Amino acid sequence: MNYSKTDPLRGERILQALKNGVAPPNATGWPCCGRQPQQQELLKSLGQAGRGLGIMRFLSGEYGSGKSLLMASLEHQALEENFVVARFQLEPGSLINNFSLLYTRIMHSLSVRVSEKNLPADFESIFGNWLSHLNGLEPGEAAGEIRRVTGELHEINHGFARAFLGYVRGRISGDREQAWAAAAFIQGESNIPAALKARFGIRGAIERSQAMECLRAFARLLVLLGYAGLVILIDEAELIMKARSDIRRSSYENIRFLMDALAEGSFPHCLWVLVGTEEFFNNRDTGIRSHEALHQRIGSAMESGGSLLHDLRQPVIHLGHLPEEDLNRLTGNLVRLHTALHRWSPSISVPSIRNWTLLNLYRSEEPRPSANPRAYIIRLLELLDLMQQHPERQIFHTELDLVPADGRYRFIHKK
Repeated sequence: MNYSKTDPLRGERILQALKNGVAPPNATGWPCCGRQPQQQELLKSLGQAGRGLGIMRFLSGEYGSGKSLLMASLEHQALEENFVVARFQLEPGSLINNFSLLYTRIMHSLSVRVSEKNLPADFESIFGNWLSHLNGLEPGEAAGEIRRVTGELHEINHGFARAFLGYVRGRISGDREQAWAAAAFIQGESNIPAALKARFGIRGAIERSQAMECLRAFARLLVLLGYAGLVILIDEAELIMKARSDIRRSSYENIRFLMDALAEGSFPHCLWVLVGTEEFFNNRDTGIRSHEALHQRIGSAMESGGSLLHDLRQPVIHLGHLPEEDLNRLTGNLVRLHTALHRWSPSISVPSIRNWTLLNLYRSEEPRPSANPRAYIIRLLELLDLMQQHPERQIFHTELDLVPADGRYRFIHKK
């Protein structure tokens, strides 16, 4: 990436977001520097979903390990490749134990690429292109296209198919009330007047037993209308651990059900990613390990030579501290962006800037050439700001080494 040509406003937004410990807006590949293997594995899963597979992946890491950056990057790429994306965080009152609540949350968290921008999507924007296409057809051709789409939906869930037909008819005829009611039903709303639902042959609401069928129908509808598929990104899964034992068990059982359904082909063109802390995956009392059937399905790490070897092809992708090589690459990227935006040049090398950042980060701990990405980035950007604003300070002209000694590391000033 040529940082000298970075739009100043976008560059400042990126730096400000990173200083605040959050994912930059419209995050692309470079902030995930050091996570290329994990990022490529997620993109491989995205490609498989685009080719028709149904996949569930898990992302495991402590706070600040880069999970949000990876999710932002994956969301951006999915939208670029014409997927519809639902991204949200679990909340105490809305976990995964209730499929109808999960369905409603998904349907109210959709984003789609519109007019060269990735935007939160209302119902209108998702179906706008297809409805415009219908308007350009002869009446008989348009009717045939509608029958083709709704016919396939009927094979999955009759109520969803009737509601979608009611929505299309409302949009075409200009009946805004019917279009609104049908859209609200499809999105999982329950407070819809019965008289309005009767117009398109529906009673009640989408119940727990129907919710996953309706989600399958929605995912199929997206593909019929020309989208690549549906991506569902769910963050803060560790909240499940704090729930009542019955809610926790139901949540884990539903995750197991979804994994099996995806593996069996019930959700083609779908990618699910569930994000949580290491404790969520490893705690034997309240985490995934407490549900043996689910734990067996998601794979495990292999112990080798005192360290854990993680198989990226297993459902769980692990994020640990950034190792030295990746930390160097990340440091170089951020130094180049910072200096290009603020038009200055440091008087010491990038490795020394990295080492000064690590020294500041590990003041009261044993130093090592690895770090938690969020904590490291915040300290690095603080250091770069100080170096730029106080060039007279001798410390900012002093090279610093981090060298191994007797199985440990120590900092040494270069002369």
